[in-house]
This record gives sequence, C-alpha cells and structure tokens, in this order.
Amino acid sequence: MRWAMVAGACVLVMALVGCNGARAPVAQDITASEPGAEAALPEPVTENPALERMQTQPLRVRAEAALREQRLHSPAGDNAVEYYLALRERKADAGVTAALAEMQPYVLIATEQAIAQQQLDEGHRLIGLLTRMDSHAPALPRLRESLRVTQERADREEGARIAATARPPAAVSPPTPPPSEPSRPVPLRTRQMTISGTRSIA
Repeated sequence: MRWAMVAGACVLVMALVGCNGARAPVAQDITASEPGAEAALPEPVTENPALERMQTQPLRVRAEAALREQRLHSPAGDNAVEYYLALRERKADAGVTAALAEMQPYVLIATEQAIAQQQLDEGHRLIGLLTRMDSHAPALPRLRESLRVTQERADREEGARIAATARPPAAVSPPTPPPSEPSRPVPLRTRQMTISGTRSIA
C-alpha cells in the first residue's frame, strides 16, 4: 500500500512537470465543515475575453509563469487559476486538471480570509472561481452562507450609520445655576447691641 501511494504521487508530479514546466504548490489537507443553509449562488466569474482570443501555447506559458510567481488566484484576470480554467475549456488534459486540484485549497483559504476581513467583493469573486474549479466542492455551501451572513451584517451596520448621520443633534440646554441661599434674619441680641452702640456714639 505504501509503495502504491508513493507511485501515485510520483505520477502526479511527473504530469505537472510535463505539462506546466514548473512544480505546482503542494495542496494542504483542509477538512470542510458541515454545510449550513445554502445561500444564493454567486454568479460565476465571467471569462476574460482576452483569454478566449489567446492561442493555447501563449496561454499555457502565462499559466506556468503565474504558477511560478505564486499568482494563484489574484489579481483578477491575471492569475494561474483563470489561465488553467481557460486551458481546461479547450483541452482538459491530466496536467491542467491536476494543477487546478492543487490550487483549490489555496482558493478556499483565500475565500475564508476575504469574508472574515469583510472584503465581500473579493469573497464573491473567489467563490465564483471555486465554483468554476469544482461546482461540487464540499466547502461551497458553507462559504456561500458565510458570505450571506457577513453581507447582511455589513448592510445593517451601514444602515445604522446612515440613520445616525441623518438624525438631528439633540439640543443642548444651558446649565442650571445653583440655588441661592435665603437671607438669614439678624438675631435680636445683635440688633439690640447695634442700637445701643449707635446711641452711645450720639
């Protein structure tokens, strides 16, 4: 069994090297969580018209260069995933299929990070890429639901911010002065002493 696994790995590496001229990144084992309620499916990424007009060999050269430079899923329109997807549309050979399978975990991780950082447009784009790579990927329902929940929370926060900005400021009332102390009557003895002193002076 061990020799069979080693032999299978060697065949995969040889296929990638023979097709791409460069070694694809090693995929990491990622266990997708249980999918939740499925949200609306994001629109698939629109294919780049420039890639459709490009001949197969220049397209393959660009795909290999993007793979070597680790431009796996970004920038949009100039990354290895989109190049290999365009190649797969023309001829789904073993090397192209293996390269896309190797890059899929990286697209998954990037999608999770984009949603966590509320980069919703980027998350939407990456979910579209992942859908084109494998429309039956186990992580897709979870990612769609996470994107939906994050979008709703962002919309609520934006609505609250707009409402707070539109609300007129509360009127500020002037400070209330402290109550004045009532005048105290002069004691009778003090008044008698004052009158006596006045008479003595007279």
